[in-house]
Amino acid sequence: MLNTGLVSVTFRDKTPEEIISTVKQCGLEGIEWGGDVHVLPGDVSRAREIRHLTEQAGLAVWAYGSYFEAGEQTPDLFPPVLESAKALGAPCIRIWAGTRGSAQADPEYVQRVISCTQAICDMASTAGIDICYEYHPNTLTDNCDSAVQTLRSVARDNLHLYWQELPAFTGRESARAPNSPAISVSCPCILSGQRLQPFPTGRRCIHMAGISRYHPAGRQNTQSDAGIREGRLV
Repeated sequence: MLNTGLVSVTFRDKTPEEIISTVKQCGLEGIEWGGDVHVLPGDVSRAREIRHLTEQAGLAVWAYGSYFEAGEQTPDLFPPVLESAKALGAPCIRIWAGTRGSAQADPEYVQRVISCTQAICDMASTAGIDICYEYHPNTLTDNCDSAVQTLRSVARDNLHLYWQELPAFTGRESARAPNSPAISVSCPCILSGQRLQPFPTGRRCIHMAGISRYHPAGRQNTQSDAGIREGRLV
């Protein structure tokens, strides 16, 4: 079963009310609220207001899309992010695995990202919240092998992975990560609105719930090996 939703960062120039209206008009089911414009880290009252507006409209908060950069930022800067996520009622927080690609990251930098991620995963765990790396260029999750190694090194049960097909991927690489038994993919993603009609062309989104890994053919694993609460197609 796929639960659809919108990533609010796609509409940074829109108000939360306009975004909620768009989601309703498209027949979608929830929103990942971004932390750069709509719900700033530490603005708990605003997060509560957005949660109320979302739930009042009969929608779900799928995630808090922070731009916390593990390894570039230190764990002591994470509490405001966590507080906003808690106030939103978000089950997971999206972060970046540093800001250096896997080919450019030296061992010291990799360890810095790992140590920071471990610390914030532990913080989030006390609130029952998951942490999700975004699968993104210029981070340690810019390919399947590095993503697997990073997740294994962090070794936290509440760390998962957003996934999206990056422009440089070959067909083989595109299929590897979402089907890898070593990765718990929380957010499989599709770019440029593919297969999201009537969703506007070029926009992003879709969320899905209750599966452990995304399979291009639509097959889903049993709930017993899931360990995640939501996914996102962008």
